[in-house]
Amino acid sequence: MLQVGIKRKTHEAKMKYLKDKISKAESTIAFQNINMPACIGIIDIVNSTSIASKLCNLDTAKYYTIFLNSISRIIHEHDGVIVKNIGDSLLYFFEMNIEDKKNNLLPLECGITMLECQEIINQILQDEKLPKIQYRISSEYGKVMVATTNTINTLDIFGTTVNYCSKINKMANPNEFIIGHDLKTIVKDTSDYSIKGKSFYHTDLKNNFPIYSVGRNIHDWTEIRLYELWKFSSNILVWII
Repeated sequence: MLQVGIKRKTHEAKMKYLKDKISKAESTIAFQNINMPACIGIIDIVNSTSIASKLCNLDTAKYYTIFLNSISRIIHEHDGVIVKNIGDSLLYFFEMNIEDKKNNLLPLECGITMLECQEIINQILQDEKLPKIQYRISSEYGKVMVATTNTINTLDIFGTTVNYCSKINKMANPNEFIIGHDLKTIVKDTSDYSIKGKSFYHTDLKNNFPIYSVGRNIHDWTEIRLYELWKFSSNILVWII
């Protein structure tokens, strides 16, 4: 009984100490913009846990390094902003202005280019004697809250759009790019991309939100486009190596 009493007093003292520290804590996270229109994107590796379990630590590090570096380069090339990697996925966004029709297509072009560069990334993995990679990509438009962390000066984003984009990602097939209804509404007038209804995301509020699968229209595959993709692919190889 004496030992239990000591533990209880120690716990009470600990909680009192933490209460004091928390109440007087300086803010480490500051919101810079709580209403920014943006297109959120998430790319997630398929079956990464199973793949990584069969690799040694060094090969696992190589595997993720090649993936993250390759995708990061593609996002930067399309003027996207990388927020962070979350395990085997990468979170990024594009600032959006619904009146700027040309730049509003960048999230679509970025996502499709990721799919088109899969073969290139897999060739790099193969050269390193690593398994091939598959991934799912999801994007949605909406308002987000942007915050910075004072201690390490990093950027983060919050909001229902981020959560929604994460949840619909699992609805994509391997090597598929899907978008939500709000993004589809903004880019619907384009003829360069094929946007087809795929399914519905069901929320706890019994609302059904349509999901769309995105591809490139065949007529866009001109010799110029093929050359641009080849040139872009060569830049990825040089950058990774």
